[in-house]
Amino acid sequence: MEINPQKIEGKWEEGWAMDLHTTSSIPITDEAGNVIKWNNTYPPIAGELCQLKYCKDKSKVDNIAKSVADFFNKKKEQWNIDMVISVPPSDTERTFQPVTELVNAISKLSGLSVDNTTLKKNEATPPLKTIDDPEARREILKNAFSVETDALKGKNILIFDDIYRSGETLNAVSDVIQQQGNAEKVYVLTVTKTRVKK
Repeated sequence: MEINPQKIEGKWEEGWAMDLHTTSSIPITDEAGNVIKWNNTYPPIAGELCQLKYCKDKSKVDNIAKSVADFFNKKKEQWNIDMVISVPPSDTERTFQPVTELVNAISKLSGLSVDNTTLKKNEATPPLKTIDDPEARREILKNAFSVETDALKGKNILIFDDIYRSGETLNAVSDVIQQQGNAEKVYVLTVTKTRVKK
């Protein structure tokens, strides 16, 4: 699958998204001019991610994971990662967790050790895409995550998530991993990145 990697900036050494989340979004309006939905065009990997997340099409896991693992394998020697940690899900009631499924598949394809237990989500948080104010997002995420002191001491950690939007969640996770966990270095990979940072 063709990808178009996008650099993502934050409180980490280096971060990449495999592609944009959409290539275009055209509003569909009613007679009064109100937006009733968006007609989105997706790059291939983003289209597969949408099928996985919103249609629960588990057959998309392998394709997405292969693209991410192929990209990571080119960075593996330079980054010297000890383990990959996925961002805990916002919706813990969901029986199928796409990010967990993806990180487990990526770990098999890249030979990376995966840790789905060290990073804890302390409290439920509302979906951040509904909150425009960056300060409000930071406040919501201030104590949302934790790790045991020194749990990751001296290790190089890869954080994985499905989408980079504002970067606030990944910044909060990166802070916790470095400050509480005492990790040496943090890197980030996501499947997609929005065109607008909000």
